[in-house]
Amino acid sequence: MRRYARMRVGARDFANEDPMVVIADPDCPAELWWELAAKYPFEAMKSVLYPLLTLEDPERWAAMERQHALGWLRVAMDQLPIDKEPFFMADCAEHVLPFFTRDYPKDKRVQKAVEMRRRYARGEVSKAQWFTAAEAAERASRKGGEDSAAWSAAWSAVADTAEDACEEARCAAARASGGLSSGRDAETRWQWGQIQRYLPIKTSKIGSMAKVGARRPNTILKDPKASEAELRALLAKYPQAVLENPNCPTELWWELAADFPLEAMESVLYPLLTLEEPDRWIALERDCLTTWVTTLNAKLPAQAGHLFSADCIEHVVLATQKRHHGDARLREAIRLRRAYAHGQATKDELWRASQAAAKAFPIFSAACYSHEPNVTIAASNAIAMASNGSREKFRAVQFKEKQWQWQRLLWYLRQGSR
Repeated sequence: MRRYARMRVGARDFANEDPMVVIADPDCPAELWWELAAKYPFEAMKSVLYPLLTLEDPERWAAMERQHALGWLRVAMDQLPIDKEPFFMADCAEHVLPFFTRDYPKDKRVQKAVEMRRRYARGEVSKAQWFTAAEAAERASRKGGEDSAAWSAAWSAVADTAEDACEEARCAAARASGGLSSGRDAETRWQWGQIQRYLPIKTSKIGSMAKVGARRPNTILKDPKASEAELRALLAKYPQAVLENPNCPTELWWELAADFPLEAMESVLYPLLTLEEPDRWIALERDCLTTWVTTLNAKLPAQAGHLFSADCIEHVVLATQKRHHGDARLREAIRLRRAYAHGQATKDELWRASQAAAKAFPIFSAACYSHEPNVTIAASNAIAMASNGSREKFRAVQFKEKQWQWQRLLWYLRQGSR
């Protein structure tokens, strides 16, 4: 571990301290902070000094990003959660998609591949559907030569890893700029900025190491007038408490709300911020509902989980009665799922009833067979497929069903099983 000699503030000597502690400390000397920031960008951005020093010298931070963006990006990709990777990859491909569409404006295959990657990640389409779209985009790439921006843009859309998607996108940007490094560098910096949206809040231990003046964390978190710097210093260790603070910065609140929806809805700022930007909460739901429902469903007690699943299946059945005319086999499958939740039916009885219902009405097969928490995805897909509409109608129906599931799940989370 590197030591920093001759770095003393008053009686404080930074020479023998961990650099991660040093960069988080409000008393860290400015030049030392900049030196460490080049090596620890995440810790730097979450430190108390970041807003102060970058406000004082914004060009210096911009120059550092230009110099280190590629290295920072590679480190960030190692920290990227698996469930967020497809969305980041789709963003990278979408950012360079114009290099393909400007040459082939009528060819939508690459655009569809980008869209299908996101939908597959949300559980809205099957792996086979995603593969079909990816293969179509690969065929579209052959329209351009291997040294064209369009070719690289298309391959970015079907890359297997985030690193490959980023590299193809950078190649597309470079080729679009005539081979100039400036195009590639600009794309790298954009990717670095974009990946930060998907990184977990807890990227380091600095939040727990930092000390903000003489105030203790509990004092800060309970203070409705706590400063942004104070709250950000505590973010890594106390993200939910920061979210609930009345003085939580607006953009930070929205960022945290995606990870902690229950806490966000119960916070003081929720009615204010959603009244101010109602469409933004709806957009957040559209992006996150599948994750919210699946994740929080898994945290329900076993009995409540089975009952919630029965509710989801029943809601689909009631909404599509014209298709099955209230067939007794579907009602029996739902009844036995609830009975199983209360210990009044066996697993074999539930399985046989689900099998009978699924054979009679294949569109409900996934919902009848699925186990918690996957039944929610199966149910929303089933009701959307039953709509027999356009792609836009399919999505609208599916989203509406997810919203119903979310409200029902909230009831179980707040009230318990019935």
